[in-house]
Amino acid sequence: MPGAPGDASGAPGLPALVRRWEEAERRLYPAMLVDPDGTVARMRAVRAIADRLRAIPDAEALARAWERGPGLAREALAREPGFFGEAELELVAGAAFALRHRELAAEAARRERRRRIEEAERAGCAWVVLGERGVAGDPPAPYPQPYRRVEMRLVDGLGVHVFVEPDPDSEGALYGVEVLRLDPRSGEILGEGERVVLRDPAEWRRAIERARRQPGSDREPSDPPR
Repeated sequence: MPGAPGDASGAPGLPALVRRWEEAERRLYPAMLVDPDGTVARMRAVRAIADRLRAIPDAEALARAWERGPGLAREALAREPGFFGEAELELVAGAAFALRHRELAAEAARRERRRRIEEAERAGCAWVVLGERGVAGDPPAPYPQPYRRVEMRLVDGLGVHVFVEPDPDSEGALYGVEVLRLDPRSGEILGEGERVVLRDPAEWRRAIERARRQPGSDREPSDPPR
């Protein structure tokens, strides 16, 4: 995932670029609604640029390639029928870079999940935390961003997604638990189960423990991660 300068992404300015690409994407797609005839052409151009960016291995390299974005858009749109103004070049390029950035983020997330699983297996752990974001605490806070954590039981892929979000009806928080069925080898989601949202953190903790104790195989559930 993109982060602030100096974190694991290591790319100064990357978060600002990602916001710029996503904003271009948001501006491009509504514009397509008023020009249905050009919609397919623009989508083909976005996909063509994203395909050319497929050789770029990571977000840092993608950021360095951005200076070529409008030129790539000009080339891609030149192969399409119709007239496209100069103002559309950055929108089309930005949408393509946003698409490729999401692909890279998904690839990085898969690698990180696999690394965590392998590390937990080597350590003989029963559970592994596949991902966590937000401000941890007891209970976690929903600000400045919602809290989320996904745990997996290694023996059978039982997943427990815990989350804390702002309560839109108050100044408090909503506490959620969702049971997932995950691939024990990759952590990929195979199916979803019960989802519970509560306002009481004590009830939430009990719901988490119940979720962790759900059977998923003929083996006894093990202790959850600490």
